[in-house]
Amino acid sequence: MMRNEQIARFSVMSLPASLCSLFAAAALAIAALMAPAVLAQGTAAKSPAEQGLDAAMVDYNAGRLSAARAGFERACDLGSSAACYSLGEMMVDGQGGAQDDVRAKALYTKACEGDYPQGCFTLGVLLETGIGGTQDDVRAREAYSKACDGDHAEGCYIVGAMMTSARGGAQDDMGARVAFTKACHGDYAHGCLSLGVMMRFAEGGEQDEARARALFAKACDGDVAAGCTNLGMMMRRGEGGPVDTVQATALFEKACELGRQRGCDLAAGL
Repeated sequence: MMRNEQIARFSVMSLPASLCSLFAAAALAIAALMAPAVLAQGTAAKSPAEQGLDAAMVDYNAGRLSAARAGFERACDLGSSAACYSLGEMMVDGQGGAQDDVRAKALYTKACEGDYPQGCFTLGVLLETGIGGTQDDVRAREAYSKACDGDHAEGCYIVGAMMTSARGGAQDDMGARVAFTKACHGDYAHGCLSLGVMMRFAEGGEQDEARARALFAKACDGDVAAGCTNLGMMMRRGEGGPVDTVQATALFEKACELGRQRGCDLAAGL
């Protein structure tokens, strides 16, 4: 087998890049809380914490950031995990007051303890990167695992990657396969790629080339370039399904368009 025809194994995104996009989307994440809050009105009597969260959301969406920050803090103190998370996001970004990573980390911890999956995920990012305190892979893995338990697809992907590389704990290929399965079912394309690799190489369970091929297809549909090259190579060899050299070339070209040099080389027959 040519060197360029090796199946790409994992595509773990760098967490610093993930962190930037995560916090850049903080306003979006907070605003997204408003829809369920509005839908819930009139369906049941709301607790003081829920009422406080709703009021803070109104202030936030109206651009009254100082008032929103104070409102989220009150609602958090009353027991709203969503409010604790939203206050943490505002503190990370310095919205409505001083920027404070240490306090934000404490708030994400509180949100996670209240079974708020996004809080667990963000806590995992801070623990893994050391932002707001000491870097701790063991606790990061625990936080990502709890996020995954709450069906947070990216959390499942990252805890799976940590399991395969024995980061923050023992290597656990069977557990990683379960985590990647949840990530893929949550339409997190990198999870589909990683699960496909495990099935292609019989890691953490039985080999299933047909299933691996389908998973690489889903990853490619989600614009993960390595999924396109992996699927193309399986099609070219007839692994997990019929040989299709025409479609394989189209997949290599897509990977190239997505910025993967390996796809360009394969499309050119190198």
